[in-house]
Amino acid sequence: VTIRRIGEPVQVDPEALGLLTSAGVVPGARVDVTRDGARVVVVRDGGEPSTGVSLPDDVAVHVYCQTA
Repeated sequence: VTIRRIGEPVQVDPEALGLLTSAGVVPGARVDVTRDGARVVVVRDGGEPSTGVSLPDDVAVHVYCQTA
């Protein structure tokens, strides 16, 4: 999928926004998204799982994606 936008609740949370940015989860990025229990794991296309970010649902709902 492609990240289309990051919602305002995450934009004003420096910790969450920093985690997303450091993992390359930014608008326009192509990513793989999987569920791991109560969390959503987002990894840049072709990236190693260790370079991704694991998000709780209350953050993940503000990361808007579009299928390719």
